[in-house]
Amino acid sequence: MEIEKKRDLILEKFMEEFDIGMKYMKDQVRHNLYGGITGWLLNPIASWLYKIFIAPSIREHALENFNTLFDCALEFNGNEVCMDSAINIVEERFDNLTENDPSYNRFDKKHEKAEEMIQLIKEGFAQQLLLTKKLMDSPGESYEEIIRNAFKSRNTFMQFTEEQLQNTLRGLNLLVTEKKLLKVPGIIKKQTKRILQKGYDYTVERAHIQVDEIFSK
Repeated sequence: MEIEKKRDLILEKFMEEFDIGMKYMKDQVRHNLYGGITGWLLNPIASWLYKIFIAPSIREHALENFNTLFDCALEFNGNEVCMDSAINIVEERFDNLTENDPSYNRFDKKHEKAEEMIQLIKEGFAQQLLLTKKLMDSPGESYEEIIRNAFKSRNTFMQFTEEQLQNTLRGLNLLVTEKKLLKVPGIIKKQTKRILQKGYDYTVERAHIQVDEIFSK
């Protein structure tokens, strides 16, 4: 398969999953964040807050970030495809990668835990970059076939996926436990943290579903 065709195929799948996740998040904010009569009154407000502080242009930014990752995947230049090489590329392209990244733009860079958060973000980008490179180098005529050829077994892919999820969880825990790290108005901070937690829980659920679907064929 031609490299551009493969890139389009992988990008299409990435964005398909992104759209599924965004729909779930919006539904959660509208219907499940609050309960009872109070919930009926507050849900529209919660949905408005979500759109303002979590989701403005988020799809466009995600698409731009995915394209940046594809460009970065070409920069291994014969180097071993490993975490160290990926980290080096991320360090060089960090400004490009964070330009459209909501997680980077929503925390206080002057906070005492900011450097720890930045390291987690860099590791997360490196993991995404490794995945992108593995898929770009793997043969296949469908996304599922490309994944199976890249990782060979369900357990190998699941282990890689779990490492990504653990990195995300460490970042989420930092945002939740460090009161002033998350850079949003205090009036919606509690709701924002709940939204982020729901998003993580759904990401875990979708990841396991994807692994099962890909390796059941």
